[in-house]
Amino acid sequence: MLTYGIDWDDVISDLNTHAIQLANGEHGLDLKLEDINSWENVGKASVIKQYYQDERIYRMQTVTDEARNFIHELQKKGKVYIITAIAPQFMSLRAKQILTAFPDFPEQNIIMGFQKSLVHFDVTLDDGPHNILKSCAKYPVLMRRPWNESLSGILSVNHYGEFLQLIDQIKESMLLDKKPVSLPSVIALVGPSGSGKNELAKRLERAGTGRIVHSYTTGTADGIHQRLSAEEFKNKKFRYQLSKATVEIERMVIRVENLFIESSSLEPTLLERIRMNLEKIPQMQNEEPEKIYSWWNDMGSDFIRLNQNYQDYMRELNSVKAEQMMKTQEFLIFKDRLIEYLRSFVKSLQINASAIEQYLKNTEEHQITAILEKEAEYEVSIPQIDVELTKERILDKVTGRWQSLKEWFMATEDQQSEVVRVFDTTNEIIRKITRYAARISELSNSGSNRREEYHKLAVMFSKCEDIYEAHRLAASVFGIEKPLHLKGLA
Repeated sequence: MLTYGIDWDDVISDLNTHAIQLANGEHGLDLKLEDINSWENVGKASVIKQYYQDERIYRMQTVTDEARNFIHELQKKGKVYIITAIAPQFMSLRAKQILTAFPDFPEQNIIMGFQKSLVHFDVTLDDGPHNILKSCAKYPVLMRRPWNESLSGILSVNHYGEFLQLIDQIKESMLLDKKPVSLPSVIALVGPSGSGKNELAKRLERAGTGRIVHSYTTGTADGIHQRLSAEEFKNKKFRYQLSKATVEIERMVIRVENLFIESSSLEPTLLERIRMNLEKIPQMQNEEPEKIYSWWNDMGSDFIRLNQNYQDYMRELNSVKAEQMMKTQEFLIFKDRLIEYLRSFVKSLQINASAIEQYLKNTEEHQITAILEKEAEYEVSIPQIDVELTKERILDKVTGRWQSLKEWFMATEDQQSEVVRVFDTTNEIIRKITRYAARISELSNSGSNRREEYHKLAVMFSKCEDIYEAHRLAASVFGIEKPLHLKGLA
């Protein structure tokens, strides 16, 4: 049975939302949750952290039905612990809060304290980057929040549903490990030193399950390893090396494995950064090649992310799953947030795309040619062991990327810019969302109105003096829907 350590604040129950509410009310601010983009006590985050010692925010905390259902579902999958970092003076309040929200939750499974990293779980879910990075859990999982968006390279989820899916994947992988191995196969034994890998390998070989692949060691030969001297070890023929293609394949496999826990997004900041980098073109002509190289890579990375993220997000919105969701009553709750999110991106695109287009039009060809020449020269100068690069090939690559950037923001004689297509696609999505929402509301309201009409009609029939009056009423109400057409005689 797996054990789960689930954080309380901003995972099960909102905390920073209430801190922002108090800060806005007392200081006349207009802070939003998205503004708290750092865990450190800096910037806007410093305004709300003072309320962490204010009892009011802990009394304001509530638990949604979604959170309750999440804990109940998770309890079906293993042993759940709620682990929460809270000051001693508020611990009794927090304990009462947890037991009120989850009356049947075992009291012994509530853990309070700031040293979360000392507690061992199979899986832990937390919104604090420091807790995830220091966690000794087998699978530390980050709940995405604005203050941890910059953290990458770790398991992360955006909501409860994704976390439950991840748990199913983990449990499935554990079950697969217990299935019989079909030959030919490779069995990898993973574990720390002294955990018994060598002994297990010997038993498997004796059982006829497989043959041990002998590796190399600079230590004592033990039947599993082949002994090498330090000089032999340093010889490259004994080193395990991967080609660049193999490394890229490995990276691709990792990305594919994480597709179900990674989400796409629209990032207006990428547009802003591209615009700001384009503004630097005049001064880049006189900069050193190294600085030009860094500037070019930053702008190129932002452009690639902008294009890929938009395509991925639009693909999700146009998926069959999204279409089905838009037809449900629950979508009405989510609709306004989604439309606001899309409109915010469109607004940023309108502001920045027009400025970017103007910069591109005003950029002289000789300026960008000189800059790209320096970039190519610097890239050629970077020492490469197993790759032969020529200036012509690099210049062809960077020129092509520059042309792609121009075509994304500027129309040509043959085709419209990608920006126009992005505008059209995004606005069409917004219109589709609005249509679905209006249809759902209409169906809901029509059903309510129809029930009211039938009720009034029933009251009218109950007040009829006799059957004949009821017949006349029925003829008046329903007869008009069944007209009788008479054909005149010539």
